Amino acid sequence: MELSRPIKSSKKKAKKTELRGGVLKEGTKGQLLTEDQIKAIADLPSKEQLIAQAAGAINAIATKLARSINEVPASLARAVDAVARQEEKEAA
Repeated sequence: MELSRPIKSSKKKAKKTELRGGVLKEGTKGQLLTEDQIKAIADLPSKEQLIAQAAGAINAIATKLARSINEVPASLARAVDAVARQEEKEAA
C-alpha cells in the first residue's frame, strides 16, 4: 500500500509505466494481487484520514447526545411557561 499511491501518481505522469500486479505480504506469506486490486488499495484513504473520519463521527454522536440531553429541560421549561400563560389568560 505504501508504494501503490506513488506508483499510481507517477503512472499518470508517465504513460509508459504499466502495472500488471503485485504482492501483498502478510508476515511470511504473500498474496498475489491483480492490477484492479492494487488500484482499489491505492484508492483507499490513508490511516490518518480514517482516524480523522472516525474521530469526526464520534464527535458528532457526542454532540448530538449533548444536545438531546440539553433539550429535555428546555422542553420542560417551555411547557411549564405555556401552562402558566394559559392559566393567566383563564384568570384574566
